[in-house]
Amino acid sequence: MVVVFLIAAGRVSTYGQAPGSAGDPAAPNHPRVRAADPALSTLLRQATDQSATFRRLVAEIQTSDGIVHVMRGRCGHSVRACLLLWMGAAGPNRMLRIVVESDKTDIETMASLGHELRHVLEVLAEPNVRTGPGMFQLYKRNGAVQGVTFETEAAIEAGDAVYLELKRSLKN
Repeated sequence: MVVVFLIAAGRVSTYGQAPGSAGDPAAPNHPRVRAADPALSTLLRQATDQSATFRRLVAEIQTSDGIVHVMRGRCGHSVRACLLLWMGAAGPNRMLRIVVESDKTDIETMASLGHELRHVLEVLAEPNVRTGPGMFQLYKRNGAVQGVTFETEAAIEAGDAVYLELKRSLKN
Protein backbone atom coordinates (compact mmCIF):
# COMPACT_ATOMS: atom_id res chain seq x y z
CA MET A 1 0.00 0.00 0.00
CA VAL A 2 1.29 3.47 -0.83
CA VAL A 3 0.19 6.28 1.42
CA VAL A 4 0.61 9.79 0.05
CA PHE A 5 0.42 12.45 2.71
CA LEU A 6 0.72 16.18 2.07
CA ILE A 7 1.76 18.35 4.97
CA ALA A 8 0.39 21.85 5.27
CA ALA A 9 2.56 24.37 7.04
CA GLY A 10 1.10 25.26 10.38
CA ARG A 11 1.57 25.31 14.12
CA VAL A 12 1.41 22.15 16.16
CA SER A 13 -0.14 22.62 19.58
CA THR A 14 1.47 20.76 22.45
CA TYR A 15 -0.39 20.48 25.69
CA GLY A 16 1.68 21.20 28.76
CA GLN A 17 3.88 23.66 26.88
CA ALA A 18 3.42 27.29 26.00
CA PRO A 19 3.10 27.89 22.24
CA GLY A 20 6.37 29.05 20.76
CA SER A 21 8.52 27.68 23.62
CA ALA A 22 12.16 27.64 22.72
CA GLY A 23 14.36 24.59 22.95
CA ASP A 24 14.72 21.13 21.53
CA PRO A 25 11.24 19.85 20.58
CA ALA A 26 12.26 16.34 21.58
CA ALA A 27 13.68 17.30 24.99
CA PRO A 28 12.30 15.24 27.90
CA ASN A 29 10.22 18.14 29.23
CA HIS A 30 8.46 18.60 25.87
CA PRO A 31 5.44 16.42 25.10
CA ARG A 32 6.06 13.71 22.55
CA VAL A 33 2.34 13.40 21.80
CA ARG A 34 1.27 16.62 20.09
CA ALA A 35 -1.96 17.91 18.64
CA ALA A 36 -2.41 19.85 15.42
CA ASP A 37 -5.17 22.05 16.87
CA PRO A 38 -6.30 23.38 20.25
CA ALA A 39 -9.42 21.18 20.39
CA LEU A 40 -7.36 18.00 19.98
CA SER A 41 -4.86 19.33 22.51
CA THR A 42 -7.72 19.73 25.00
CA LEU A 43 -8.86 16.14 24.35
CA LEU A 44 -5.32 14.82 24.85
CA ARG A 45 -5.09 16.65 28.17
CA GLN A 46 -8.56 15.48 29.26
CA ALA A 47 -7.85 11.85 28.36
CA THR A 48 -4.51 11.99 30.18
CA ASP A 49 -6.18 13.43 33.27
CA GLN A 50 -9.17 11.05 33.33
CA SER A 51 -7.83 7.71 32.05
CA ALA A 52 -5.03 5.74 33.71
CA THR A 53 -4.59 3.68 30.53
CA PHE A 54 -4.25 6.78 28.36
CA ARG A 55 -1.84 8.33 30.86
CA ARG A 56 0.31 5.16 30.79
CA LEU A 57 0.40 5.12 26.98
CA VAL A 58 1.48 8.77 26.85
CA ALA A 59 4.09 8.18 29.59
CA GLU A 60 5.58 5.24 27.65
CA ILE A 61 5.79 7.32 24.48
CA GLN A 62 7.41 10.13 26.48
CA THR A 63 10.34 7.81 27.31
CA SER A 64 10.75 6.63 23.70
CA ASP A 65 12.39 8.01 20.57
CA GLY A 66 8.95 8.68 19.07
CA ILE A 67 7.20 11.97 18.44
CA VAL A 68 3.51 11.60 17.60
CA HIS A 69 1.49 14.26 15.79
CA VAL A 70 -2.30 13.97 16.12
CA MET A 71 -4.43 15.68 13.49
CA ARG A 72 -7.95 15.74 12.08
CA GLY A 73 -8.50 14.16 8.71
CA ARG A 74 -9.89 11.15 6.90
CA CYS A 75 -8.42 7.69 7.10
CA GLY A 76 -10.55 5.94 4.50
CA HIS A 77 -11.19 2.19 4.45
CA SER A 78 -14.19 2.67 6.78
CA VAL A 79 -12.03 3.51 9.80
CA ARG A 80 -12.49 6.69 11.80
CA ALA A 81 -8.98 6.91 13.28
CA CYS A 82 -5.64 5.56 12.12
CA LEU A 83 -1.91 5.49 12.59
CA LEU A 84 -0.62 6.45 9.16
CA LEU A 85 1.87 4.09 7.57
CA TRP A 86 4.34 6.94 7.43
CA MET A 87 7.41 7.63 9.50
CA GLY A 88 9.76 10.59 9.37
CA ALA A 89 12.97 11.34 11.20
CA ALA A 90 14.02 14.36 13.23
CA GLY A 91 17.56 13.64 14.35
CA PRO A 92 17.41 10.44 16.40
CA ASN A 93 13.63 10.68 16.77
CA ARG A 94 11.01 8.75 14.81
CA MET A 95 7.98 10.85 13.89
CA LEU A 96 4.55 9.26 13.48
CA ARG A 97 1.10 10.60 12.65
CA ILE A 98 -2.33 9.72 13.97
CA VAL A 99 -5.40 10.92 12.08
CA VAL A 100 -8.87 11.14 13.65
CA GLU A 101 -12.07 12.00 11.85
CA SER A 102 -14.20 14.88 13.11
CA ASP A 103 -17.52 13.03 13.28
CA LYS A 104 -16.95 11.40 16.67
CA THR A 105 -17.99 12.37 20.18
CA ASP A 106 -15.20 13.53 22.49
CA ILE A 107 -15.18 10.21 24.36
CA GLU A 108 -15.06 8.23 21.10
CA THR A 109 -12.19 10.42 19.89
CA MET A 110 -10.22 9.97 23.12
CA ALA A 111 -10.80 6.19 23.10
CA SER A 112 -9.70 6.05 19.45
CA LEU A 113 -6.59 8.03 20.34
CA GLY A 114 -5.81 5.50 23.08
CA HIS A 115 -6.24 2.70 20.55
CA GLU A 116 -3.90 4.40 18.06
CA LEU A 117 -1.33 5.31 20.74
CA ARG A 118 -1.11 1.58 21.51
CA HIS A 119 -0.29 0.99 17.83
CA VAL A 120 2.39 3.70 18.13
CA LEU A 121 3.98 1.80 21.02
CA GLU A 122 3.90 -1.43 19.00
CA VAL A 123 5.90 0.30 16.28
CA LEU A 124 8.26 2.11 18.66
CA ALA A 125 9.05 -1.21 20.40
CA GLU A 126 10.90 -2.18 17.21
CA PRO A 127 13.97 0.08 16.93
CA ASN A 128 14.73 -1.09 13.39
CA VAL A 129 11.34 0.08 12.08
CA ARG A 130 12.10 3.54 10.69
CA THR A 131 9.86 3.85 7.60
CA GLY A 132 6.23 3.47 6.57
CA PRO A 133 6.98 0.28 4.61
CA GLY A 134 8.83 -1.00 7.67
CA MET A 135 5.69 -0.38 9.74
CA PHE A 136 3.62 -2.36 7.23
CA GLN A 137 6.11 -5.24 7.27
CA LEU A 138 6.03 -5.29 11.10
CA TYR A 139 2.26 -5.75 11.11
CA LYS A 140 2.43 -8.24 8.24
CA ARG A 141 4.97 -10.35 10.20
CA ASN A 142 2.74 -10.21 13.27
CA GLY A 143 -0.30 -11.36 11.30
CA ALA A 144 -2.21 -8.17 12.04
CA VAL A 145 -2.93 -7.09 8.45
CA GLN A 146 -6.61 -7.35 7.50
CA GLY A 147 -7.01 -6.36 3.87
CA VAL A 148 -5.73 -2.78 3.65
CA THR A 149 -5.81 -2.12 7.41
CA PHE A 150 -4.08 -3.61 10.42
CA GLU A 151 -5.34 -4.39 13.88
CA THR A 152 -4.06 -5.87 17.13
CA GLU A 153 -5.82 -7.18 20.20
CA ALA A 154 -3.66 -4.92 22.40
CA ALA A 155 -4.88 -1.80 20.58
CA ILE A 156 -8.51 -2.91 20.82
CA GLU A 157 -8.09 -3.54 24.55
CA ALA A 158 -6.39 -0.15 25.09
CA GLY A 159 -9.16 1.73 23.29
CA ASP A 160 -11.85 -0.15 25.23
CA ALA A 161 -10.09 0.51 28.56
CA VAL A 162 -9.78 4.24 27.82
CA TYR A 163 -13.46 4.39 26.86
CA LEU A 164 -14.59 2.68 30.09
CA GLU A 165 -12.31 4.82 32.27
CA LEU A 166 -13.60 8.01 30.66
CA LYS A 167 -17.23 6.90 31.08
CA ARG A 168 -16.58 6.17 34.77
CA SER A 169 -14.89 9.54 35.17
CA LEU A 170 -17.97 11.32 33.79
CA LYS A 171 -20.18 9.65 36.41
CA ASN A 172 -18.06 11.04 39.27
